Amino acid sequence: MKKLLLAIAAVAALCIIAILGILLYIGVKGPETFVVSGQQMNRAHARIVRDLGLLNDSEKIHYFYSDALLDIRQGMYFVTTKRLVLYSDEWEDPKLVTPLAAIIDAEGEFNESFFEDSYITVTLNTGEEWTFPISSEKGKDQAFYDFLISRSSMDSFDGRDLPLEANDVN
Repeated sequence: MKKLLLAIAAVAALCIIAILGILLYIGVKGPETFVVSGQQMNRAHARIVRDLGLLNDSEKIHYFYSDALLDIRQGMYFVTTKRLVLYSDEWEDPKLVTPLAAIIDAEGEFNESFFEDSYITVTLNTGEEWTFPISSEKGKDQAFYDFLISRSSMDSFDGRDLPLEANDVN
């Protein structure tokens, strides 16, 4: 009986060590669970963004969020000094990019829960609407939204502007 209890304890200890190892790996390799500034962004993630051609040399990421567990290519959303970029390799067209000037409306559905993301919906001058998740952790969802609003053309759009192509990356 003593050997059986010892064996069960050993198996339980190994399971706990394995689970902790997996969680440690995810914590080290995965993206932050909250919105980060471009300066706080993991260098490996910044390299992936550049390798995918999502960032021009003349712009900097202001806020970045990924809802992916390990690979940010599964879902990343960021705003630069000039554009809003949404990317997911699970979408038919993985890259949605628009100049901030093409955003004529935005709505935030903010969630104070740690366990649920907030959502931002932007309307482009082409009539398209894009909705994307933003972590509510640390209140950075509001900061992301406020920056997006401050750099968009919502106050200056008068309906006479020519539509910009939503996926124009210049």
